[in-house]
Amino acid sequence: MKHIVCFHLFNDYSGSPKVLKMVLEGLLKKGYQVDLVSSKGGVLDELLHYENLHKHSYPYKFSANSVITMLRYCYVQFYTFFLSFRWLFCKDAVFYINTLLPVGSALTGRMMGKRVVYHYHENAFIKGAFYKP
Repeated sequence: MKHIVCFHLFNDYSGSPKVLKMVLEGLLKKGYQVDLVSSKGGVLDELLHYENLHKHSYPYKFSANSVITMLRYCYVQFYTFFLSFRWLFCKDAVFYINTLLPVGSALTGRMMGKRVVYHYHENAFIKGAFYKP
């Protein structure tokens, strides 16, 4: 059975986690084992009733101070980087990166030779050069 390890930076009620919730519901209903790594307090918390889902949470929120927000973001990248090694010996694990923001886990996945899938559902041409693949 496939094991999906899904990383999403900020769990709120915006469009990105709502789309991810629909994708994960489909995978969970098909019997996939899913580990979800994200913050607390959003639409993804509604998936916790599935037996084949295990959620790993961290505290993350925005601040009015952009320096504080960036420090929190960096903390989450280090946290997910090291947490990702938990699946080092899980041969069939696929790292599913929702948006481009969980770079720590994406880097670890590549280092471990895991299949890393990016779910990129933003319009890069509107966002600017930084977001273009």
